[in-house]
Amino acid sequence: MNNNYNAQFWSNEIRKWSIKYTGYSVNVYSNSRKREVVYYRALHIYMLHKYLKWGKTYIRDFYISNGKSKSFNHASIIHSLKSFDIYKRYDPNLLECLLVMTRCYTTQENKLNILMTKINYIDPIFYTELQPCIEEAFEKSIKLNEELIKLRRDDE
Repeated sequence: MNNNYNAQFWSNEIRKWSIKYTGYSVNVYSNSRKREVVYYRALHIYMLHKYLKWGKTYIRDFYISNGKSKSFNHASIIHSLKSFDIYKRYDPNLLECLLVMTRCYTTQENKLNILMTKINYIDPIFYTELQPCIEEAFEKSIKLNEELIKLRRDDE
């Protein structure tokens, strides 16, 4: 998928999601300072930066090309990225929205990013339950890598 297409797709999905939870459509490109708009804009910027690996300048240019005012600059992007963790505490729907919209990502790097995002938001009381699963997966990965190396050596 084209990255610009992903960015537009995500903004449309955020608009649909916001109707479900706020009762009205949130346009992330608007110049509004309403709380919901700021929260969902921060979510969109977070996704562009984290999953599409866009730089702050590119995000700024993308937002301006979609109708955001010219005063929207890299400092606004940095503030949104830093504030996203705070916003998700006040609006738990943001995290749910993030997880639903990133399920379509299937490459290994994106799977790892999504997994790390989920792990970062897990309550520490569940760490003891996760540890055996992670250790087992790690051991299986090591065994698979050893088998691959052995097969390559046998082929030579």
